[in-house]
Amino acid sequence: MLDVQNLSKVSGKKSLLTGLTFRLDAGNRLGILGRNGSGKTLLIEILATLVRPTSGKIEINGVDVYSNLGQIRPLIGYVPNTFEGYPYLTVLQYLDFFASAYKFEKRQIPSTVRNVLDLMDLSEFSEEKISKLSFGQRHRLLLAKTFFSNPDIWLLDSPISALDPRGQIELTDLITELSLMGKVIVMATNSVAEVEKNCEFVAILNQSKFAFLGSIPDNLESLFVEITAV
Repeated sequence: MLDVQNLSKVSGKKSLLTGLTFRLDAGNRLGILGRNGSGKTLLIEILATLVRPTSGKIEINGVDVYSNLGQIRPLIGYVPNTFEGYPYLTVLQYLDFFASAYKFEKRQIPSTVRNVLDLMDLSEFSEEKISKLSFGQRHRLLLAKTFFSNPDIWLLDSPISALDPRGQIELTDLITELSLMGKVIVMATNSVAEVEKNCEFVAILNQSKFAFLGSIPDNLESLFVEITAV
């Protein structure tokens, strides 16, 4: 369960996020919708404990996040919209490294990595260096690595736009499966269609605040246009 209360972030004299409050239970899927620069990525980074809020409170499974980082961070799976580092490792070397970092037994690592490669349709690229992968393939690799920690909370920053049509379908299926497993999913995007296809709830960020928060309405596209025109 993810519980966010009165979350705000200020930079200098500018309010970047103001008074954001929401609660998600096991299996819930929330789309954070907003124009470029609305604060979607910042909110995801705060939830991922990469950026501290100025004020407010975040709890995961009833535990205060910023007072218990060591306990909470293993529960969070963060998939950013960019991939940085490790250009000279192969896909297999990268996943082997993270499987070891997540303390899988040595004898379990080969089968675990193989299963994740198959799941994310990366098996044919296992010997390819990361620097040679396409943008979408790198994004699938980030998703693959996230599976090793089996997080309760999945934070996805613009996850679908980077993928080709087949990858988009596969990620939609994956989000559905994660929800059925009881995982909480928060997805930031500027695509109404992505939210309608993958989420049950939507929050529209505009001028640092939630201008709308609730179940996805039938008129989401027109509502989004109306809100963000202000």
